[in-house]
Order: sequence, then structure tokens, then C-alpha cells
Amino acid sequence: MSPAVAGACLVSLVGLMSGAATRGDSARERCDRGNDLGLYRESLSPCAEAVAAARSRPAGRADLAAALTGHGLALEMTGARAAAEAAYLEALHIHRELAAGDQQALVLSNLAALAIGGGDYGRALAWLAEEEAVARSAGDALWVKEELRIVGINRAVAFEQLGAYREALTELRSLPGPENADAEIAAAHDVNLAVLYRNLGDPRRALRLLDSAAARYESLGDRAALANVHLNRGLVLALNLEEPEAARRELGRALELARAAGDSGEELRTLQAQGELEIQAGALEAAARSFSAALAVARGSAAAAGEWAALTGLGRVESKRGKPTEALALLREAARVLERASSQVANAELAAALLNDQRLLYATAIDVLGERALAGEPGAALEALVWSERWKARELLAALGDGVRLDPLGESELADFGARVGPAIAYFAGEKTLWRWSVGSHGVALAAAGASADILARAARARERLARGLPPPAEDLAELGRHLLPSGTGSESALLRIAPDGLLHYLPFQLLNDPDSAARRLIDARPSIVVPSLSVLSRIRDRSPDTLWRLAAVAAPAVASATTKRSPGALLVARHGLPPLPGAAREADSAADRLGGRSRVFVGNDATETRFRQLSAEGAGVLHIAAHTIVDESLGAGVAIFLAEDDANDGLLAPPELARLTVNVDLVVLSGCRTALPAATTSAGRSLSSLSGALLAGGARGVLASLWEVGDQATATLMDSFYFELARGRTPAEALRKAQLRLASDPRWSAPHLWAGFVLTGDPPAIGPSRRSWPWLLLACLAGFAAIAFGARRSRPRRSLAEPPTSGP
Repeated sequence: MSPAVAGACLVSLVGLMSGAATRGDSARERCDRGNDLGLYRESLSPCAEAVAAARSRPAGRADLAAALTGHGLALEMTGARAAAEAAYLEALHIHRELAAGDQQALVLSNLAALAIGGGDYGRALAWLAEEEAVARSAGDALWVKEELRIVGINRAVAFEQLGAYREALTELRSLPGPENADAEIAAAHDVNLAVLYRNLGDPRRALRLLDSAAARYESLGDRAALANVHLNRGLVLALNLEEPEAARRELGRALELARAAGDSGEELRTLQAQGELEIQAGALEAAARSFSAALAVARGSAAAAGEWAALTGLGRVESKRGKPTEALALLREAARVLERASSQVANAELAAALLNDQRLLYATAIDVLGERALAGEPGAALEALVWSERWKARELLAALGDGVRLDPLGESELADFGARVGPAIAYFAGEKTLWRWSVGSHGVALAAAGASADILARAARARERLARGLPPPAEDLAELGRHLLPSGTGSESALLRIAPDGLLHYLPFQLLNDPDSAARRLIDARPSIVVPSLSVLSRIRDRSPDTLWRLAAVAAPAVASATTKRSPGALLVARHGLPPLPGAAREADSAADRLGGRSRVFVGNDATETRFRQLSAEGAGVLHIAAHTIVDESLGAGVAIFLAEDDANDGLLAPPELARLTVNVDLVVLSGCRTALPAATTSAGRSLSSLSGALLAGGARGVLASLWEVGDQATATLMDSFYFELARGRTPAEALRKAQLRLASDPRWSAPHLWAGFVLTGDPPAIGPSRRSWPWLLLACLAGFAAIAFGARRSRPRRSLAEPPTSGP
């Protein structure tokens, strides 16, 4: 785990049971005393002796289980993870036989802590769920309240280690206050809150909580826990307050305490933090020593998370030393360990969240390969693109949860991507350089687009002004076009596919200036679409040819009142003040009329999540959703489509739900506010976690959504024009471009914020009438004109026939 999130405090316990003053019991006492003091290495021998003595007394099954628990803790904290798990599992089996609920819960807590320490977060959460169930089944037994507190603390630790800080904070805040709790539990509560406040940007509060925890651990004489406190103090000083010398002292003290206690996990985390501090200071030799020591500890204790983090640190050191070959070898090994560890986490969302803290691994590898590509090394550009695709696949999986699979493209598939699919541009923001791949029939070419920080700042500024209804700075659009679009972008009319990265997902690329012609924008030159990644575009599966509807729609869903209904949807309506959408129903009906064919539109109370699920499964050329989109941190996924509630569903459709649906649709149109925003707007612009990515994963071939709030009239005008173009047989990309250009040329709608906010994602086909129907339409038009001409000759024989009027919106 990266130093930015290391240091959460787990609660591991041993059972203290009374017994006769035999030799075995004396060993048990020494074992438990050593564990209580954090002297785990010294505890190993008496703990093993206690287990052997208990085995010699067949009648003492409870004593054996307690001895196994103590031995397991000593083994766990000294890095013998497999042996520790075996001891815990044997103890758990005995306690189940004896129906000892409190002791079962104790061992389950330790199994969860062991799994968290090894990076197996899915298994940890499963153990915690079992522990909670055991505790709740005991009713009002005296031990239940504190056991449930331990469950909450350890579950928060699992979330914190995965970078899910707000979920962890919510978990801890839901626990009863620690005032009357056991001193160890209260201290653990303070440490975990401090970790979360540090990561959420409140370092002073974090230090106060750590001081409180330190005082408690001092009184307990727990050196391992004190090491954790000093580690966290060092992280606060280094990362938040930028006091490196004070941070070094804290980390040095943490390392002394961890080694004295024989706590390999704390030693590993402290060494990682030391290495990070030294690499930031440019002290590469010192950084290499710390990371090498961390790697030895990680391998000695089978800690996969520590292993790939240490390998990444060593790879960064070699990169900064100017040794790219050595750096790449280490980074490749780190990626193998990292991805192998993540594949063992049953919950896909948590597995990908684990990877989200490790973007630095991928960024370092891409930076090294990018420099080698610029130096002319064959294959470096292509390998760098493979790394980028692997990262983007992991990032998308973070948003979509369980049951979703996305295998990134390999070198051979990416090499002929342009020939198979068409021209594309892909981006990745490295530590300093923003990399740009041009993919076409020529293969893959890589360029350094410019400084990442400057380009991303310009993109964020442009989007922020557009979202406020203001024109973006002309200089920013010109500079962004020059850096982001390769020369020759506007020289062909073929569809251009764009795979952004980070904050670039917020940027309406169609507004950028053509680098070869300052007077022309990208939208003037050619149609374009956005894709979460080239791999996603390549994997979009074809829909079934048998769809029930040309257009299906749910629009203007009924808004529940929080005063009459306490459902999640109703509470969100009250919190955000969501108004009714009277124009949404007209918009959906107009779209159905424009597109023709069989259609079905549900509005008001009928515009439910259940109807949406039904329509998406039945299949449609277009699934039109005219509804609010909720962006709320209190939601599990942070973002959801808001539909009407019914007895079967709550009306809130989040990305993980959408990704698991059967979305048998060519194009989903999200005609609502902020529908293309990412799940967490503070997370570096990760729109791969948006509703668009989820719908693509569910089977949609394309999604049309908005990057910011667009006024009702402007949206209705654009949608009317868009559907008019679709009905003429244009592809959605061509139809959107025509519609946007039409608004841009109309003084009423020419302001960019009124039309440029809609972005098409995916690769949807044409949806209008099939080729076979066009001859009939042509005959119908000719027949109509003939009738008009005949009538004109009869009433006004000397007047020539006027040109028929255009039929646009």
C-alpha cells in the first residue's frame, strides 16, 4: 500500500482464559503477556509451548483454541501469515464445536485483520460479515457491543486501505463514541479517524487524534501500536504539512518501535514511507536502501501489497538514476505482483480501488517507455500504450463493481487497431509529461504533448467556464488544440475516436482549434466520439438484431416527497431540491415522432427503474432517458440516474447496477443534468466511473450524455435537431455534429456552453430507417410532389412549381 494511505490501525485480540497453574498455563500466560505488550517475536516460543501443552490434554478443547489464537497472533505479527491462518482456522473450528459465540467472534476478527494485512480485502470483508452475524445472534450479551465496534473499526480499515476514505469515515462515525470503551479499542478508533482526516485534508485534527492515541498506547506499553502512531505522525508531517525533517524523526522512531516489537507489517509500512520521503528529497541512495529493506520484509512475510509497492519504489529510483532498463524490469515485476494480488479479491470494485492508489506504478512505466520511444527505440510506444490500456481497464472496473470483466488489448491488437477500427488518439498524463498516441493505418506513434500540469489546468479552466455559462478563454482552446491534436487531424473527414485521461474527460474536444488552421475547430473538420479506452471500444459487443422498439423512453419521472416517503430517492429530492421536468415528456414524444417506427414512452409515475430495466432488455435502437442525474457523495457509487420509485426498485440506478444489466440498445441518450460527470468529482476527473462507462459495459453500443448542466430550451432544440438527423439515416456521431453545428450557427444558441456540452461515447451505428426503406420514402416524396404539382397546374396554370421547403427543425 502506498505511504499516502498506509498506517490504519487494526484490532487483533487474543482470548484470555483462566486455568490451573500448570506448565502449559504458565506458557499461555507468557504468550498472552508478550502479545499484549507487542513483543511478538519473544512470544513465539511460549505460544508454541502453550499449544503443545494444550494438545496433550484432550479434554481441554477450549484451552487449545485459546492457545492457538495466541500463537496465531504472534505468527501473524512476525510475518508467518500462512501458519497464523492455520492456527486461527483450527481455533475457529473448535469454538464452533463448543458454540462459544464470543470466542468465534474474536477469532473471526483476527482472521479479518490477517486478510487485511495481506491485501486480501474481499476475504477480510467476508470474515467481518461473519463476525457481525455471530455477534448479533448473541442478542444482548455483554460482549456484543464492543465486538460490533471492532467489526466497524476493522471494516473501516479495509475501506481506508482501498482508498475509500469517505466510506471508511462514514463507518467510523456510525460507531458509538469510545469514551467508555476499552483503552485499546478507543486508541484504535482515534488512529483510524486520524488516518481518514489526514487523507481528507485536515492534518491538525489528525495530529490531535494521534496524540490522544499515543497517550493511551503509552499507558498500555504497546510498542507496535506506538510505532503505528509515529508512522502516521510522520505521514502527516511529510504529506500534509511539508515538514520533512520532523517527518524523518517520527519515521525513525516508528521503525525502532516496530523492530523492537517484531511487527513486520509496521516495519514494512514505515520503510515504504521512509523511501517515499527520501525519493521526494532527491536522496536516491537512501531511498533505495529503504525500498530494498521493505522488499526483503515483504517477501519474508508474504505481503504482496508491500512487495509491489517496494518494487515500484525501486523502479522509480532507477528511473531517476537514468537507468531505464533496470527501472522497467522492476516495474514489470511490480505490475505482475500487483495484478496477481488484485485478482484474488472477490469484490471487483474493491480490487480496482486497491489499484487506484497505484497509478504511480503505471505512470512511471509509461514515462520511462515514452522517453525511450522519443529516442527512437522500436516497440516502446506500443508497450507504453499497453500500460495505459491496462490502467484504464482497472480504473473502469473500479466504477462497475462485481460481475464485470474487461481484458485490455495486447500489443498485437493495438498495433492493428487503426486498420481494424479507424483513426484514434489516446492520452495518458504522466508525472510531468502528457503523452499522446496517434493510432491509424500507419500503426502507433507516440508524442510528448506537453507538460501535464499545464494542459490539465487549461482543460479544467475551460470546462469550469463553460459549466458557468461563460466562453472558455480563446488562448486555452488554441493551446489545447496545439498540444492535444496532432498535425493533420483536420485533413480527413473520417470519424475520430478519442480516449482521454483524467481531467481531459471533462473537455469538449470538438471546441479545440485545429492545429493546422486556427480559424477552424475540430467539429468543423470531422465528427468525433469519446471512448473510455481503446480496449472498451474494441470490446463493445454487437446488440441482437431483434429489438422491439425503434425508440423507448422514460421521461419526467414523478418526484417523491420526503415529507410523505422516507426512501433514499425522496431524501435526495429534498436535499438537492430537484424540480419537476415538464419539458422532458414533450422531448421524449418529439424524439419518438422524429425517429418513427415502433416506440414506447413512459412518463411520470410510469417512468420507473423497473420500466427502464424492461425496455433495456427488450431492446431498442435508442433508449432515451429524460431525467435528473444525482451526483451525491453519500451514495455508494456517488452518481445515479433518478427515476420514479415502485414496489420493486428504489429508482436510483448507479453504475454497478447498470453494468450488470442487459442493455440491448444501440444508443442510450441521457438527456439530463451532469450525466457524464464522474462518480466523484474530486477524483482527478475519472469519468470512466461515469454512467456512460457502465452502460457500455451493460451492452449499449453508444451513450450520449452531457458534461454540464444545459438549459431546457437549448437541450430540447439540440435533441430535436439530433433526432431529425438520426431519422435521415446518419450515424449518431454525424447526427450530433450536424445538430451542434446547426445550433452554433444560430445566434440564439451559438454560445458554446449551450451546445458543446453533449458528448458521444462508444461506437453506435446508424439508427434511422434501413436502406431498404429509402426507396419507398423516395417514392412517397415523389408522389407527394406530383400531387402538389398537379394541383398547382389546375389552380394556377401559369405559375411554375416552387422549390419544396426544407423539412428541418
